[in-house]
Amino acid sequence: MSKSYGNSIFLTEENDVLREKIKSMFTDPFKIKKDDPGHPDGCVVFAFHEIFNKEYRKRKEECKAGSIGCVICKKQLMEILSEFIRPLAEKRKAVIVEKVYLEKIIDMGTQKAIEIAQQTMIEVRRALKF
Repeated sequence: MSKSYGNSIFLTEENDVLREKIKSMFTDPFKIKKDDPGHPDGCVVFAFHEIFNKEYRKRKEECKAGSIGCVICKKQLMEILSEFIRPLAEKRKAVIVEKVYLEKIIDMGTQKAIEIAQQTMIEVRRALKF
């Protein structure tokens, strides 16, 4: 998936957008019917299962055996990704709502960056004997 193609999945996705993106994912072109044996190693949906599904080995065997179809596989991926993204989305919403808190985080980060940059410049000047 690629951001430039508009088919990437962001950690801030809403469920309806996530669902549409997963529904449009490329699957095994040789798995025509639900019970056809699949080839998970070339399937984008399975690649996501490998990353996010703790039981991806079982999913791989189900796909190879033809005991699960691509539609069900995509629905289960949707559930798994939705559960993964939910806490991140909730935290993001909470941070955005609290503008003062967000500004404080930015100020703290700025101050830390300044301190690190100042220390780096001291080391650079010392190394260059300035």
